[in-house]
Amino acid sequence: MTKQEGSVMSEADERMERLEREMRRLRGWILLLALALIATFAVGATQGTPDELALRRLAIVDGDGKERIVAATTSDGHAAVQHYDSDGKMRIAAGTLPDGHAAVQHFDRNGEQRIGTETSPNGDAGVDHYDSDGKMRIAFTTFPSGNVNVSHFDSDGKRRIAVTTFPSGDVNVSHFDSDGKRRIVTGTLPDGAASIGLYDSDGIDRIFTTTFPSGEARLVISDRERRHRIFAGTLPNNKALLDHRDVNGTVRIQAVTDAYGDYAGVGHSDKDGKLRIIEKTDASGLASLSQIDSNEVVRIVSLTDSNGSAATTHFDSNRKMRIGAMTAPNGEASLAHYDSDGKKRIAATTFPSGVASLVHSNSEEKPRIVEATLPNGDATVQHYDSDGKARIGATTFPTGRADMVLSDGEGRMVWGEKSE
Repeated sequence: MTKQEGSVMSEADERMERLEREMRRLRGWILLLALALIATFAVGATQGTPDELALRRLAIVDGDGKERIVAATTSDGHAAVQHYDSDGKMRIAAGTLPDGHAAVQHFDRNGEQRIGTETSPNGDAGVDHYDSDGKMRIAFTTFPSGNVNVSHFDSDGKRRIAVTTFPSGDVNVSHFDSDGKRRIVTGTLPDGAASIGLYDSDGIDRIFTTTFPSGEARLVISDRERRHRIFAGTLPNNKALLDHRDVNGTVRIQAVTDAYGDYAGVGHSDKDGKLRIIEKTDASGLASLSQIDSNEVVRIVSLTDSNGSAATTHFDSNRKMRIGAMTAPNGEASLAHYDSDGKKRIAATTFPSGVASLVHSNSEEKPRIVEATLPNGDATVQHYDSDGKARIGATTFPTGRADMVLSDGEGRMVWGEKSE
């Protein structure tokens, strides 16, 4: 609720209380006046003007002698005109008070006030509608400030809807619950902005939506302490944003989609506002997930492509790749380990054909140990020296046979053994 709105609502409440006091005062005065009208009144001709009469009371009667209209004044400055029906029941009463108030009341056949109008010395003017039980249901009020208010009341006399217009061009509509607490406020501004606010049972604004002439739209959801926790918005270029904030106002989750649907991203942050997880998709079908440490270094990146490829890469604190894993659409899968210098040291691969291999390399990325299994059941291990020459070879076969060969630096076999 804006400060201006609060001022108007307070002003309306004060006017209602004042009106009730004045109506009670006017009702009492009418009763006294009605008694006074029974008394004898004097009629005299004004000096020099025979066609004018000075009266304290004037009664107009019908053909049956029943008073239908009575106009009278009292010595303390009150003046009133009353209209009666054929049954002698007052239906309309208009009066002015010495303090500057003026009021007109309409009564039904049962004597219940149904419409009351009033103007006050301070410039307020109001029109009130009452139900058949005499309870105010609608109140129209204009204020010297230029504000105009219309309030709707339930059968218990509690205000449920209030509509206010301001000289600036602002318009607010407030909805109240049965306890008189404001629950919904809608508003429009002269510049074209429009808003809706939802309040909880304690009168705290929890949800607020706004649209702007530029095309921007916002949604803000707050907790019971009025802290903004969720913010959603669309921009004139059709980009969309969604923020989740913690109790300290730090953005913890942020989601973004672009204007054409080509890009969508979600970022997760820690309590210090540092980005820790990033999820992204683009128009090509690529999707990625990045994990970031507290020093803002990317440590893990996972990717999937529209062709079915998937890959995951792990980095150390110095941003060097240490582990890389990949699956291909054809069924191939690989896993590689790298040292701190970025050299591949271990590579494991499986192929659609059923072949599986594991290669251990030295710091110069030269293979030193190669292990493989074949679809037919063969399994081999080869050891290589630093010059890349095979020195040890071992093989097992599905038949149960096992071979081992030792070679020298020139590639000559120096020892061999077979087992059946």
